[in-house]
Amino acid sequence: MAPLHAWMNRSDARRACIPASNGIMTARAIARHYAALLPGGVDGVELLPAERIRVATRQEFPRSGYEEGVSPRKALGYGLGDGGIPTAFGHGGYGGSAGYGDVNLRLAVSVTRNRFSSNDLAGTVAKEIRAALGVP
Repeated sequence: MAPLHAWMNRSDARRACIPASNGIMTARAIARHYAALLPGGVDGVELLPAERIRVATRQEFPRSGYEEGVSPRKALGYGLGDGGIPTAFGHGGYGGSAGYGDVNLRLAVSVTRNRFSSNDLAGTVAKEIRAALGVP
């Protein structure tokens, strides 16, 4: 399966159901998912109440598996600080895709790729969005 991007570009791999490997969707779909997690939701859909989002995005401190003094910025299934925005929560994908939401900015963002590669397109797009919004 290595390199992963060569394997995931195969049509049979893209059609297969492979947990944690091929959440293949449009950028609009994942951005709407994160927008629906923000207070007020999107188009009348609010997936979780604000209190549940606070719980789901609270930083967790794992008891083992990491170097002493090093704790990843992770919550209940979400990365924290995604897109370089400290208050954002979301999840990156292999090949440069990413989706995240930010309760404070009331912003949901997603970047997807047509084909997998090893460059960081999502990081570049997030930097441009931060610059446009004036967010450090």
